[in-house]
Parts: sequence; C-alpha cells; structure tokens
Amino acid sequence: MAPRGDNSGLEAVRAILAAATAQASSAGLDAPPAEPEAREPVAAGTVVVNGRELPQAGDPETVEDLVTAASAHLHQSDTDNAMRLIMHFGRDLRVMAQEKAKAPLFVVWTGTHWDTANGRPRAERLAQRLGDRILGELQFLSPSKKQAAVLEAAVAVREKATDELSPSDKRILKNAEAIEKGVAGARKTRRDFAISSKNKSRIDNMLSGAAPHVLTDPDEFNADPLKVAVKGATLTFSVVTEREVNPAAERDDAPAETPSHIDVRRSKLTVTKGHRREDLISELVPVAYGRLARCPKWTAFLEEYLPNAEVRRMVQVAFGLGLLGVTVQKLFFHYGSGANGKSVCMEVICRVLGEAAVTLPSTSFFGGPGQSGGATPDVARLHGRRLLRVKELPQGEDLREDLVKELTGGEAITVRDLFAGYFDFQPIFTGHMSGNNYPKITGTDNGIWRRMAVVLWPKTIPIEKQRDFEEVVSDFEPEHPGILNWLIEGALIYLREGLHVPDAVTAETQKYRDEMDPTAGFVARCVRPKPDDEVLARAFYQAYSAWAESAAVKPISETAFGRIMAKKFERRDDRVRRYVGITLIDVPAREVGSDYPSGYGGG
Repeated sequence: MAPRGDNSGLEAVRAILAAATAQASSAGLDAPPAEPEAREPVAAGTVVVNGRELPQAGDPETVEDLVTAASAHLHQSDTDNAMRLIMHFGRDLRVMAQEKAKAPLFVVWTGTHWDTANGRPRAERLAQRLGDRILGELQFLSPSKKQAAVLEAAVAVREKATDELSPSDKRILKNAEAIEKGVAGARKTRRDFAISSKNKSRIDNMLSGAAPHVLTDPDEFNADPLKVAVKGATLTFSVVTEREVNPAAERDDAPAETPSHIDVRRSKLTVTKGHRREDLISELVPVAYGRLARCPKWTAFLEEYLPNAEVRRMVQVAFGLGLLGVTVQKLFFHYGSGANGKSVCMEVICRVLGEAAVTLPSTSFFGGPGQSGGATPDVARLHGRRLLRVKELPQGEDLREDLVKELTGGEAITVRDLFAGYFDFQPIFTGHMSGNNYPKITGTDNGIWRRMAVVLWPKTIPIEKQRDFEEVVSDFEPEHPGILNWLIEGALIYLREGLHVPDAVTAETQKYRDEMDPTAGFVARCVRPKPDDEVLARAFYQAYSAWAESAAVKPISETAFGRIMAKKFERRDDRVRRYVGITLIDVPAREVGSDYPSGYGGG
C-alpha cells in the first residue's frame, strides 16, 4: 500500500475487504462463537526440492513413518540432509529473502507466529533434532525384494545339516551372509552419519543447503493488514458497505430528492481460536482476547490527563492502528512537561502490544541524513511491527526529517542489517514519539509538517501524588485485556471513519511549526495575499529585518530568508527578484542606517 493522505490506507483496506461481510454490534465488538472451533490438524503433504517431489510432515513435532521411509533412500550428504530437514521440519522453517546477505535470515514458526528476531537459534534447534530423525531411518534400510527372497531361502537351508548342503545351498548361504553383512554395514554407516549430523559443521551445512528452498519475500509476511495474532487466538478485522433505509427519507418533511437508501460502512471483529502458519504473522500480542474485558482505571487515567474528548478519541484511533497493518502518513508527537502521563501511556500500550510494537532509540531519529549504503539495523527492526515508539529526543537536536518522511510515506523502504543483506519491505506501523521539548525541524515545506500531529498532555501530576514509574505502569497490568479491547475499538473506529485530526491537535501542531519557523511571526503580522501586487526581494528582507528588530528576534541571513520565502510564496527572477501575489502591511519603522539589521550573520 502507498497511502497518499491521512485516510488513504482505507482505499487499500476496501480492496482487501471487497468480499467481506460484516454486521457490527452497537459497541462495535462482535463476540466470537461460544465454542470456537479448533484448527484442524495439518495433514502430511509433499514438497518439491531440486526437482524431486518428497513427502513432508504435516506436524513437525510428530515423527511420520512415510517421511522417514522416504528419507532413508537419500544420500548421506549435506545436500540430502537439507532435503531431510525440509521433509521433517520444513513447515516450520522460512528464510527471508535478502540481497547480498552474508548468511540466511531464518524465520521459524513458534506455534503462534513466525519469529524473525530469534530465527537463527530456532533454526539451529530444529537442525539439531535431525540426527535423531535419521536414526529412525535404520528400520527402513532393509533388503530389496530379490535380496529378501535369498534371505528367506537361506532360512530353510540353515535348517539342514552341514553335510547335507548342496553346492546350490552353499551359494545361497554365502549370498545371504553377504546381504546381511551389507544391511548391517549400511545401518552402521547410517547410524554414524546420524550422529555426525549433530555436529556443528553439518548443522550449518544443512541449514545453508535448505535456505534456497524456503525463501520467502519480506512482504509475504503480514500480508493481510487486518489480521493480528493475540495470545490464544487470531483477530481478523473487516469492513463492508451496506445499503440501508435512509432515516431522513422517512420524515414527513423530507425533500423529494432525499434518497430512500444510503450506504453505511460497518466494521467487525472476528475471533478465531489458535494460529495458522499460512497467515505468516510475524509478531504476537501477548494478551488474550476477552470480549467482556473492560479497563475503567485506564479510561479514567486518560480522561484526567487528556481532558479533551476529541483528542482522546484520536489517540485511541492512533494507538488502535497498532493492531492494523495500515499506515496513515502521520507521526504522533506526544508533548508536554514532565510528569503528565504521556510516558506511562506509551509504556502501557507497548506492553499490551508486545512484539507488535517496537521502541527505537532517539539516536535513530536525530542528526543529519543517513549515509547511503550504511547499515540500518534499527530500521530493519521495523519489519512486521505495527506500532513504533521513539524515545525522547535530546533538546535542541535536529529531527531526521528525511527518515520521518521515508518511514511515514507508505512506500517500500530498503534496509540493511549489520551482519546481513539488503531487503525491501512495506512499512505497516504507526509512529509515536514523546518529549518534553520539541525536536528541531528545519524544513518549512508541507512534506514534513503534514506528517506531524502534536498531542498535548496539558496536566502535570503534583509532586505529592507522583509515584514510581514502574509502580504506575504495573497498576494497569490487570486491565491489559480491557486495554486490548480499547485498542480494538480504536481500530474499528478507523475502519469505519478514518483518522479524524481534531482542531486542538491541528492548533498545537501549528504552534510547533511556528516555533520552528523564524519567519512565521513576520508573515503572520506583515504579509497578506494580494493577487495583483508584488514585493521586491530586497524590500521583503528589509521589512523582515524591521520586524525582527521590533520583536527583539535575532534575524536570519538574507539567503536563508530567501530560501524560506521561496517555499511559501511565488518568486520570480526574470527581471528582478520579486514575490508576486502578496503585499506588506504594518511593517515596523526602522531607524535610518544600514540595510542590514544588527546581528546579521551574512550569507
């Protein structure tokens, strides 16, 4: 998906849900079946490796004779051990495709989700079990039908006395002894091979050999943005547009042109017991779903520290997006002085979401643009995550605007892990950042500012009421199932209505923008649109300089001023540099003297 606006993710959602059906309850939450059906056991199947169709275990935890018998006919080599690994454990093993990788990036099924963070050690643990599976092949290393006939004949011959043996009998016994010795030797060799297959070198080799046959594109994981794994169940969100009778048309005074029916969007939650490998979900929310779970302490906390109901609703939607793989091209910046609840809120949400959320250090987001080709291990951790929390930026540091635009743009991004290769993936997370001070944004274009949404936490907890942070956060732990329902409701609101940014958030964001823009006060006071007018560039800067002196503001250079104004107003450079479509008003008077203000830095 490549959203182009706050609600653009909905278009992708509609496409995904074209065939969906839904009927939301008044609360927006539907109950799961009274007795959810358990997943059917996975039957054994087949897999093609190197052009050969081989049987594959349906449940890697179960030793299946069909698989063991087939693997008994494979060679005793690293390549064929890779086949054995896929036959016995392949349903639980994937490798995420990368470019120029030094080693495969293994992803392993845990029973609830596909683990990328611990993929390699989990894959090694599977490979360590293969040696014992190879030992099971010994029972299938048996004589051929022709050899079995010889052995059967030898049984009868051995009942004869030695002096009764004919030359033919002696040949049968000699052949039988050779066959028995050969089978015993083959079993001993296979036993030795099984034991050696537990050695690190063979484990590494079989994993390397299996990797090309279980490659999976990064975007195949979490491909369904409306499916999320929670403890014990899989949640599936859906939305449908239904045709309903228009209540307005039933009024006696309804205009004749009032439509008799209207389209109504409804969202729904379906809860399915258990988890499926084929969903390819890579993160788990460690909280069990409970339809009746509530969180009164949590909602009271938010009502106290976010008193604006519209802001609270937007925050609920913004955090509810942490259950959906839908991007909204926003970075929510939770702002306010210390001891105001924002850090507690962020920590509680991250604990409820578990692996679906990720916290990145602030160092990932301040400083200059990232170096091309450099490793981006922090950003690589974003793959599959649905909520991003950025730790508070140091005061006065520049926000990496290029990274914010890239991560919130909805387009695929390229990352490189420190010891692995490159891979592309589609971001599916919603970003949140908090701070007691504004991170510094030098850009004045809308590209960065339309992504920012400032959530002001206006209250401060009195010193006498402040408690240990961990104690406060832990108080909400019993309500985690209820908070999960609160997040679910936020997700359902988004699917029905999209993301509504209230006026209070827009106003706080504008305050932030004005504080970052050294010309904002001048433009607000002295510049007005006027289609047929124009202002010469030098006169424009002189007016700004006069305003700066009167406002006791250190002015920026004429060059910097020109760069900013060119982004705000139409500038023409054909005859003489000038700005068209504007006029100046209420410019403070200046004392006669230099054209440049005191404190002018040049450039």
